[in-house]
Amino acid sequence: MNVHEKPEALLPAVCSIGLHPWYLDEKTWKESFSQVKQLALQPEVLAIGECGLDTLCPTPFALQQTVFTEQVLLANTLNKPLIIHCVRAHAAVIQILQDLQVSVPVIFHGFNRNIHIAQQLLVHHYYLSFGKALFNEVVRKVFEEIPTHAIFLETDRAAISIEDVYSEAAKLKRENLTKFVQQIHQNYFRVFGIRFT
Repeated sequence: MNVHEKPEALLPAVCSIGLHPWYLDEKTWKESFSQVKQLALQPEVLAIGECGLDTLCPTPFALQQTVFTEQVLLANTLNKPLIIHCVRAHAAVIQILQDLQVSVPVIFHGFNRNIHIAQQLLVHHYYLSFGKALFNEVVRKVFEEIPTHAIFLETDRAAISIEDVYSEAAKLKRENLTKFVQQIHQNYFRVFGIRFT
């Protein structure tokens, strides 16, 4: 994102904003984070993220931890939810969230791990967002065990429609699709304060 004199003009109707661990640079992250802080004040920005930790990307882990910490603090200050990118670093993410006494809702984006990790997140009342992984047999079994009040759904950039994701999710939950959609919308309102019409 290029920020000019009026960065708020670049924002869509609603969005989140954050520094993804894949794209951090030791020399420029502070300047980028300054832009994030400025844009995050806008009402269109509903959440901070994606942000988090990723042990498989080349970004130095210490840098990831530093920048993630700053974004958790920002979310707490602005009272905006966090959208977490986490790859094989769940224990470290939980530790930072707990150490900083995160006070806002936390959503783990693109969840595709096992039931043990899911339970570690649920005990802290975090949300899990599922997308294309719902079509993976192992994740399907995990999804069946997750309470609906802790679920979000997404497509990310997968070649699937959100309608297909909702349909699959409702089937796995053995729920009527309309009722299931209403339940997920309730989660959205609880976290973001916006109702679907």
